[in-house]
Amino acid sequence: MASVFSKIFAKEIPCHEVYRSQNVLVFMDIRPLTQGHCLVVPSMEVDHYHQLPLEIALEIHQIALKVSKVLQQLTGKERIGWVIAGFEVAHAHVHLIPCNTMEEMSFEKERLAPEPSALSEIAQRLAAGLT
Repeated sequence: MASVFSKIFAKEIPCHEVYRSQNVLVFMDIRPLTQGHCLVVPSMEVDHYHQLPLEIALEIHQIALKVSKVLQQLTGKERIGWVIAGFEVAHAHVHLIPCNTMEEMSFEKERLAPEPSALSEIAQRLAAGLT
């Protein structure tokens, strides 16, 4: 059965897309820890990040670096935390989380519930900043 991320990549489920290539998709987390929290997801459906082929992992990191720079400029946060945990969805992915403290990156805290229009706006601004 395809993961929710595979369905998003296949456009079966809509998302607030920031970037797309043949191998990688970046989109806004609909239940973010902080404003601007986004996900970097490979098209290849593997459960564990270390199972990715090196060339795919490198592409994920290249785009995550670019997105992180723009995200930090847009949010004004001190850091963009990168989290590879793999517990919520059995599909390798990287969380990019704008933050000023480690506590902001805790998956134990209550998630935000932004309006779709706010997610769409930041996705558009991020995408524009990547060009």
